[in-house]
Amino acid sequence: MEKRIILIVPFILSFIDIGDDNTKYLTYWFSSLFIVIFVVFFDNEVEITGNDKLAYFFRPLYLPHIIFAFYMSLSTIFYYFDVNGYYYFEFQAIKVDFIKIHLLAECQRLYLLAHLFYVVGLYITTNYDFIPSYKFNTENYSNTILNISIVFFVLSLITKNVQGLSQLSIGFEGLSYVSSIMLITISFVEAKFAIIGYAISIFVFNYILALTSGSKEAMITPILFLNVYLLQRYRLASFIFFIPIFIFFFYYLPTFNIIIRSLGLSGEMSSIEQITFAINEIESGNAPLEDNNWYFLVYRLSEVDMFIKYFEAVPAYHPHYDFQIVKQGLEAIIPRILYPDKPNIETQVMERVRELGIIAEYSSVSAKPTFVADCYLSFGSTGIIIGHLILGVIMGLLGINSERLFGGYTIGTSLILTGLFKGIWKPFCFEFLFNNIFWSTMIFITIFFAFRSRNLLLNPDE
Repeated sequence: MEKRIILIVPFILSFIDIGDDNTKYLTYWFSSLFIVIFVVFFDNEVEITGNDKLAYFFRPLYLPHIIFAFYMSLSTIFYYFDVNGYYYFEFQAIKVDFIKIHLLAECQRLYLLAHLFYVVGLYITTNYDFIPSYKFNTENYSNTILNISIVFFVLSLITKNVQGLSQLSIGFEGLSYVSSIMLITISFVEAKFAIIGYAISIFVFNYILALTSGSKEAMITPILFLNVYLLQRYRLASFIFFIPIFIFFFYYLPTFNIIIRSLGLSGEMSSIEQITFAINEIESGNAPLEDNNWYFLVYRLSEVDMFIKYFEAVPAYHPHYDFQIVKQGLEAIIPRILYPDKPNIETQVMERVRELGIIAEYSSVSAKPTFVADCYLSFGSTGIIIGHLILGVIMGLLGINSERLFGGYTIGTSLILTGLFKGIWKPFCFEFLFNNIFWSTMIFITIFFAFRSRNLLLNPDE
């Protein structure tokens, strides 16, 4: 615990004048990198279980924290090179944008504060020095996970297509594809190839939906999750196998994502037709892979360009929103059947985006704020500190109770926490995040009682 006092250094650095804008940005960026390295490699949070952190990599302080920090703080490095005149490793002095460099440094400071206080929130509530209150009861893991996976898959289809249940669909969709990935790993270890076939089928089905969603996160996370699950079992072999897959994937992903997003606006093609068209475009050489990849790295991988626009607009041209966005986020939780006049959430979110001039009034582009942006729009840097501290506390509590109630890491963290609450790893605007956390928590509680009723969870002495 004493080692964690070192995290006061990034906090101090965020409030002192440390040179020009380039020096400031790099200091804030490396401070975030330092936090990640310290938490993952030097803080012995799981020492009571043998200090094998890879075996507990889905716990909030590890993979979820790494992804949180990467998307928000660390991915801005490509934007930094771009505004400094670089296109890959080629310097073009005419492209240097000193105003953007200054704004980037200011926003990176806010990102550092968000990252730091999110970790502080995790530390407040994260303590795995306990014995789970229940044990997961099964004599055949693969068959049990198969049954659970089928139930989650069916529920994901029902909640997505039945009016009035859409608020539950995100949670069950997450559980469906996480359980299918988990099932691939377990059935592979047990050499149950029939089950592997089913698991791969569900994974492919979910991944086709992810590919045609236009969301970069939806495309990346299933492959990442599969790699981590296998890595926990096979270590070096899995690492060597997935390296070329990731290189291939990230080389073509940006262009594929751009084509899919453009096709999605028309709504004239089925999912398979969209994927086929995108692959044909890439194979034909019509798509500029190099330009698309750089654009993706600079403007799509990171949200900092959008955050800079919010930073410029508030409070210079619009006062902080105070509790308005918080109120909208809480209202988003209420089911429409209980709130007939409930606004369309997507439309409501986009109102402030257009109001601040982030996109044109009649643009069809979706540019929803991230959680850190809404924290800033609400209360400035104070909002960022308090908001991310609370978010870290919530994530830590969810992590602890997942293992306490669901018999430990394998079911509690790997399946339930990851499937239901991965939205916290890269949190979006208040309306979507509040809704996701609340209704996923309701699913969490329901699953607990369902497992208890089926004797899947027993008291330790039973």
